[in-house]
Order: sequence, then C-alpha cells, then structure tokens
Amino acid sequence: MKKTNGNMKFLFVGSEKNLDLDRIGGIESVMRELISFLVRQGNKVEILLINDDKKDKKVFITKNGDVPIFIMKKSEARKYILGNFDVINFLQSPFENPFFALRFFLMKKIKHTLAVKLYFTFPTVNNIDIQQKMKLKFLIDKTLVFSKRIENKLKKITKDVTFLYPPVSEYYIKNKRNNRKKEKIEILFAGRLSRDKGLEIVIDVFKELPDSEFSKNIIGYFADKSDEEKYLPRLQNINPDKLEIEEHKNENRERAFLPLNQYDILLLPYQELGPTLDTPLLILEGLASGCIIVTSGIEPVSSIEGNIIFVKNFTESSQFIDAIKRIKNPESTRVASDFSSETFGEKYLKFLGLE
Repeated sequence: MKKTNGNMKFLFVGSEKNLDLDRIGGIESVMRELISFLVRQGNKVEILLINDDKKDKKVFITKNGDVPIFIMKKSEARKYILGNFDVINFLQSPFENPFFALRFFLMKKIKHTLAVKLYFTFPTVNNIDIQQKMKLKFLIDKTLVFSKRIENKLKKITKDVTFLYPPVSEYYIKNKRNNRKKEKIEILFAGRLSRDKGLEIVIDVFKELPDSEFSKNIIGYFADKSDEEKYLPRLQNINPDKLEIEEHKNENRERAFLPLNQYDILLLPYQELGPTLDTPLLILEGLASGCIIVTSGIEPVSSIEGNIIFVKNFTESSQFIDAIKRIKNPESTRVASDFSSETFGEKYLKFLGLE
C-alpha cells in the first residue's frame, strides 16, 4: 500500500443505525472527527449507507469540503463497494452473499484495496459467530477497536488488531476553562437519558445532595419514546438547576457541543456499556475540559487514567453520593493531548501503513 499524500480515496460503509452523522452519540462523534480529519488532509471521502427501504443522496458538511452520503439497497451497495477505493472502512459489511465475498476478495488483490473493520461496542464482538470470524480472517486486512477488552477478544480471532482511544473535538481541548469563584460545586450528567447510562442513579443522587452546596444539571436526549414517558416526569420532579433535553437527531446538521468547561464534576454512573462506545467519549471530553469525572468502576472504563474517581459498587447511589461529597475543592486538570483528533487521525493512518 502506497503512503498517503492527501489524494487517496476512502469509503465508509455502514447503515443509518451506526453511521448517521446527524445523530448525537459517541460513535457518530468519532466518525465525524475521523472523516473531517481525512478531508482536511486533502483526501476524497465518501459514505455509503445500506438501506433496503430507500435510495437517497445527501452530504456531510465539513469545514474543508462536503462528503457525499449515498443511501442504497444492499445489492446496489455491493456493486459500489467494488469500485476504485484505496481504503474501505466497514462499520457494517454486506458479505452474506458468498459470490460477492469472493468478488471482493479478488478485487482487493487486483486493486490493492485495504479493507478495515471498525468495532465500537463489546456485544458485537462478544457475540461474534463462525461466519464472522471467517470474514475477519480472509476479507479484512486490519481491525480497529476502541477498548482494550475488545482488542483482547479479537486478537484471539484475527491478527493486526489495533486499539485507539476515540478522538476528542478540539472544542473541548481549546475552549477556555471557566474557573471563576463559585458559591456551589457544579455537577453535570450528560448523554442518553436511559437506565444503562445510570439515570436511575443520577435521580437518586440529585435528590440527596444538598441544594446549598451543589448545583445539579442534566443535559441529554431520549433515544426512544418509552424512556421519555418513564423518566421525564421523574426528572422534572427532582427540579434540577438545569434540565436541557435535546433531539436525538439534528436535522439542521449543526454540531452541538456540551459546555463541559463550565462544570466541576461530570457524573457518569454507567450501569452497563452495551451499545455504547466501549471507551465512553464523554469521559475523555470531560478530562479534556478539566472536569473531575465520577464514574463507575466498570470494565473497560476503569483502565482510563486521569482526574477520575471510580465507584466500585456502581449500582448503589449512596456510593456516588459519598464520592461526590469527598470533593471539597475541585481543581481543573486538563488531560487532552493524547485524545485530540489530529493525534487520532495520525495514529489511524499509521495503523493503515499510510504515514
């Protein structure tokens, strides 16, 4: 594979479930940062979404140019994938058809196309079957993962597996820290408003923390109607200082950044990671913004280093309350350099052998 000089052609293949860049979420943020980096380097990037119910074309807008997004049925997507690309990144791969799999294998050999598989969540790896293992061995050249436990799992199946921390937007790295003298300690819970993210714990913690000492804030979104019906009345009942509920999908394509630099403590009481990016991006964004992170001592979160307090008994709200009350004088300590988009992009290219 030739080294990149900013004129290579990259294709990202997924679905509207895992590669919809209009949505809020850790996986979507990682893809926005990586794709924007590649465009910034002068490469041509395209996005292909597989959807058997519709055909469409739109664009993902970056500061350095627009990226076309093609939505196609699987049969059409397979033909498109066999085009002229230097690197194809698969979030989802249409290899169920053995004839296409053979054609793809031969195309890679002839055109020297590099096939990359990205794994973001643990369940997709934990439930991998024999057929998927065969695809990894014979159709995928390199595998990129976002947690150590995914890396350890996949190294037993295939070679050339690399772990990278997900990239943090320069907004969190460069945005000035608000270190004004405050009457109260500012606490924020942010992200998807659901049980697995620890919303039950947050509600209990906010009920118990004294209003005289703590400002309690929530910024998040509901991924489905059932969670909204279940939790919205309870959230309104605890009367936080801020309750800001966003739309899960942003049709205006305006990137909304969390004002993490305004808060002292970022409370993230994960109960399970499940469909969540296996190294939660919010933790890294909080560290880059100078927050103290109070989070669950859950694998693989517990391996992240920085200004973090891990709660071992993370199903007990009292344990989070005790951890927060021990923080008397929160101090800003930014941890940013290793998490930047530029660092991530350079490591991604090195991982591909395209320095």
